[in-house]
Amino acid sequence: MPIAHITRTNFRVADFLSWQRSGQLRLSPAFQRRSVWNASQKSYLIDTVVRGLPVPIVFIRDSIDLEARSSVREMVDGQQRLRTLISFIDPAALPDFNADRDEFTVRNIHNSEISGRPFGRLSKDVQTAILGYEISTHILPLAFEDRDVLQVFARMNSTGLKLNPQELRNAAFAGAFKTYAYELATEQLDRWRAWGIFSEDQIARMREVDLVSDLLINMTLGLTGKSQAKIDRYYEENDLEWPGGEQYANQFRHTLDTLDRLVGQDFKSSAWRSEVNFFTLFAVIYDFEWALGREPRGGRARKLPVGTIDRVQRVGEDLKSGNVPAAVLDAMQRASADLGRRQTRYEFLRNAIQAS
Repeated sequence: MPIAHITRTNFRVADFLSWQRSGQLRLSPAFQRRSVWNASQKSYLIDTVVRGLPVPIVFIRDSIDLEARSSVREMVDGQQRLRTLISFIDPAALPDFNADRDEFTVRNIHNSEISGRPFGRLSKDVQTAILGYEISTHILPLAFEDRDVLQVFARMNSTGLKLNPQELRNAAFAGAFKTYAYELATEQLDRWRAWGIFSEDQIARMREVDLVSDLLINMTLGLTGKSQAKIDRYYEENDLEWPGGEQYANQFRHTLDTLDRLVGQDFKSSAWRSEVNFFTLFAVIYDFEWALGREPRGGRARKLPVGTIDRVQRVGEDLKSGNVPAAVLDAMQRASADLGRRQTRYEFLRNAIQAS
């Protein structure tokens, strides 16, 4: 593999579109993957560009087309991003454009101001923002052969940590449930830190999004066991639409506000900072206020039992000291995401709060 004299620069979306129209851009060389993005992922990308937020670096390789006697830019990494942008702006620029596969508009869940409108019906300011958006680009030199490009792929995919299940979901989905789960998790960042539930490394790897996803599923389906396959399936089934999403989101926020009032500044030093115990506390309080497994309803949350603050504090102290039934301790420590053990912890806490 030659020494990599890689040029690092920025190109506007309009530049890539111009190259595509003139035949100077090759989106699908042999070593690139086929386009596999769904409409939600495409919508999410356009919204990202409109908002001026960063997208991953694009890799291209300079090449020469001897027959045409002209330069060609081959996509090494970034085909799906560029194809999405070009198909949205000018479908005619793609010789293999297929309406069933490539046609889409921005979804309301991502950006209500431009949803449902093709590029030509967007305001001039938005069109200019999209065409003028700069994409960070690394250009591999002419000396790079196909086997060198494949080594670049291998190194890109082997450095760093293996993606965990939530990171994989974040890459695979961009629809309704994913959007709510991610936004609800990130808007509570200050609380996760103040309460000490997650470390900075865990937050960086989306552990809080995984928890929020699990909580939202339990809110909608009722108390259930956790598996990554189950969460994957729920993301997929609710990608196009998540019925009642906005109401569930508001009830989620209300329950966190309630937990803040119940435990507040003592969270970090309490037993409730444990993710396992936090899940149980959230599930019980949500059930008191809104009822697990029921469709969201308007109006106010139901009142908590009298003395809830004192009883939550007392149970927290017992959990911390281990002064709880052996079955509860076992349910905290082994296979804690199993439905049976979740049920044990849930019933223990609910009964303790309801005690007369």
